[in-house]
Parts: sequence; structure tokens; C-alpha cells
Amino acid sequence: MKRAITLSTMLVILCNQFITAGNGKPNSSEKNSIDVVTYSQGKWGGQINDELTMVFNLYFPEGIKLGTENSMVLSSPQAVELFLPSGMSPKPFPFGQITDPGLNYKNALAGELVALSLNLALDDYRKDGASTLLSLIITEGETKGITVEALFIEANRKLGGSYSIYSFNILTEALYAVNRNFAEPGINKGFLKEEQQFAVNENE
Repeated sequence: MKRAITLSTMLVILCNQFITAGNGKPNSSEKNSIDVVTYSQGKWGGQINDELTMVFNLYFPEGIKLGTENSMVLSSPQAVELFLPSGMSPKPFPFGQITDPGLNYKNALAGELVALSLNLALDDYRKDGASTLLSLIITEGETKGITVEALFIEANRKLGGSYSIYSFNILTEALYAVNRNFAEPGINKGFLKEEQQFAVNENE
């Protein structure tokens, strides 16, 4: 049986690194040799209820927690569905912790980060712990060259009020593109590649 773990604990297991802490439009699509599936905010926000419930109960028994010093917690699948999709200007969380804000709080970066949290958990589940999505490299834009793991950590820092070299808009756009990169079955939209393929393309 798979054990229930929080996402931060999952990252410890996969990467030995605890969380301390666009509208990207890839230029081309290609047949997907990477076995990854990602869903957008809209999909997680009510269109795939069974998968949401399964992933949430398995990986987030204490809720999805985002941020660092300041944070947001979604305590149930229903709270996720009420919050997603979340738009409007990305911004840091208010001081302290907000829990299950529903429709009363809008934050595009937080919405994309919730979706990525669920996509990372889904990828871990599908690979029985051998995650692929976490290690993929961004191929374009201001975050080009960093991994999905690094993007996840930077977004948590930014929302939590900690320092990040990336702006809110840059992080939101990158997360938007990551969450949609494998949304079509069998298609890699090109925003993410494995390290070896990224290096080959850079040397061409």
C-alpha cells in the first residue's frame, strides 16, 4: 500500500530537500516520449473529482499547504474545488495562515501552485514513487534551465513572503505552462524536457 504523505515529505523522499521556503505559450508540440500527465487549474477545480479525491486523500492527509512564513491551507478536496480556478493578480499571502478561503480569495500564482502540487502527487502515484515531472527542465522564458522542483520551491517562497529572484508574473506564467504541458494525451508541448534532451538541444 502507498503511504499517505504531505507534499513536502514527498519532496524529501524524492529529492532529499525540504521546502524551505506562463501564460507561457510553448512554440511547438511533439509526440510525448515522457510518461507524464498534467492537469490545469480548471480540470482540478471540479472536472476530475475522482482523481482529485484519490490524490488528495493519499498525499495530503493534513491538507495542501503552500508558502513559508505566511501560508495557505486547503484542508479537503471540496476546498480545492471551491478555490480553483483562481485568477487575478498574483501576490504574497496575507500575514499568518489562511485556511479554505474558497471564492473569497483570488491569487493566480496560488492557484497554479495548487495545481502543480496535485500534478506532482499524481505523477508520483502513477510512477509508484519514481517521479519524472519533478526533474524536468524548463526550456524557455525567464525560468529557462531550472527544474520543476526548483520552480515549485521558488513559488512557495514568493507566496510566503520570502525572497525569490523571480517576479510574481514570471513564476505564474511558468507554472501555467508547466500545468498545461502534458494536458493533451501523448503530446509534449515543448515547455519541459528531460535533462539529457535539454542539453542536446542547447548544444545544437
